[in-house]
Amino acid sequence: MKKIISIFILFYSGILIAGLSIQIENSKVQIGQSFRLVLTMDGQTNAVPDLTPLQENFQIVGTERSTNYSIINGQARTVNQWTVFLVPLKMGTISIPSLQVGQESTTPSTIEVTASAVQSGKPLTKQDDLQLLVEVDNKTPYVNQQVIYTVKLYNSLQLLDTDFQAPQVDNALLVPLGDGKQYQATENGRLFSVVEQQYAIFPQKSGKLTVTPPVFSALVYDQMPHKTKISADPLTLKVKSVPASFTGKEWLPANEVILNDQYDREPVNIRQGDTLTRTVTLEVVGIPAQLLPSLDFSSKDSFSVYPEKAGEKNSYRQPYLVGTKTQKVTYLFNKAGKITIPELRLPWFNTVTQKNEVAVLAPRVIQVQATANSADSSVNTPSEEQDVTAEVPAETPSAEKVTPASTWLAWGVAALFALAWLLTLKLGRFNLPYFKSHKGAGKKAVLKRLQSACLNNQPIEAQQALIEWASRHWPEKRILSLADICEQIFDMNLKKQINALSEALYHQQQKTWQGGGLWQALQHHLSQTASKRKAGSDLPPINPQ
Repeated sequence: MKKIISIFILFYSGILIAGLSIQIENSKVQIGQSFRLVLTMDGQTNAVPDLTPLQENFQIVGTERSTNYSIINGQARTVNQWTVFLVPLKMGTISIPSLQVGQESTTPSTIEVTASAVQSGKPLTKQDDLQLLVEVDNKTPYVNQQVIYTVKLYNSLQLLDTDFQAPQVDNALLVPLGDGKQYQATENGRLFSVVEQQYAIFPQKSGKLTVTPPVFSALVYDQMPHKTKISADPLTLKVKSVPASFTGKEWLPANEVILNDQYDREPVNIRQGDTLTRTVTLEVVGIPAQLLPSLDFSSKDSFSVYPEKAGEKNSYRQPYLVGTKTQKVTYLFNKAGKITIPELRLPWFNTVTQKNEVAVLAPRVIQVQATANSADSSVNTPSEEQDVTAEVPAETPSAEKVTPASTWLAWGVAALFALAWLLTLKLGRFNLPYFKSHKGAGKKAVLKRLQSACLNNQPIEAQQALIEWASRHWPEKRILSLADICEQIFDMNLKKQINALSEALYHQQQKTWQGGGLWQALQHHLSQTASKRKAGSDLPPINPQ
């Protein structure tokens, strides 16, 4: 019974994973250019694809089949693949009909076929066994606009010891686009093996730009082996300058521009002196990251801006290079009230529509709360004069009621109080320097700990020492956090360093903290404070005696 259940489960799971999928190598090809169509089917089968529906719009130049066996979680799996090499017979949007393998069928799809690109090199003839051709999709680009440069090697020989020298160009960037691909193509009734590699060229100056063609060499293996070396013809581009209608600061030609941002937290309950980190991402299709413009983040009276070094990344989205720039910016709010982070505008030129456009990030309004008034905590504290007054009797005896004996007693009590006051004063003179030096020694020890933590880049130890130092420095204040310290200081550099420490401690992603800046900022703050005190002590007394 267990064996029957196991067989049923395997059979049922095989039905679940069985299916036929289709994958097309390129969604856009040129007339006469071959492309690959791959059919994938799970499970064992003896069926073969019916390719008859393709013959109406495509020439079938070759097919391949492969079978892959694997064991996943103890279960065997078989995957069949059929690769079909097709050449479109006409231009436009061509339908790829549903294809059938056994009882399974694919979903219909489409492919766009365009005219041939500008090609350099002689057309293939019946006598050519090896030919190197190059072509571009645009011979009159703008400065910095992507040009797709395609190299095709047609071969019908057996080759050994091959060597390929890539194309070269001055006053431009040359970037390979993805990996090269191999396929078969029929030219003049002959079947060739084709190796194709695409490059992106980004001209850096206007005027004529000549691309030095690639060179291919190999050893031809036949009855009489011999070396051969071929080269494509050079191509010249006519690069256009920036159009006068473009009004942006930095020229940005592209197919598409995507601009978005994200804050590290929802900007609610923001207080004066708090920070907010914003990550702005600029993604441009058709431009490498190295050529992307810098984003403008300006400080205002209500907030300061501290941008980090931007991160750059390039990716390939066939057939374009996609440049991405990621910029982190920290906002430090200096004032309370309704603060507006202004909109971010980036003008760019759409190379598809040949029109100027602007990518925009909308402004963000943030309500910043004022810091609490530290003086409120002393409102209900009675003064020493109030305490003394409360101890004074409400009724003073008259002179007639005071006897000579009581007068002498009063004088005696007063003398005792005077003697006690003198002793207290004398003891105070001895004890006061001790307490002052003891307090100073405690602060120095804490500062040494803070210095060690900063110079050794230990954020947790630095936080603890900084809070302890601030509690001793402002004993009348309630210092429990780094935010409480920021409320007591007006040194913007020191605030920035404390906020950087806070971000390193509480950021979701672990960040490496460098404490040297915090220690230097604190030293500068203390030296400035000491200078102000010294300047104040040099003033003459208010009531000179």
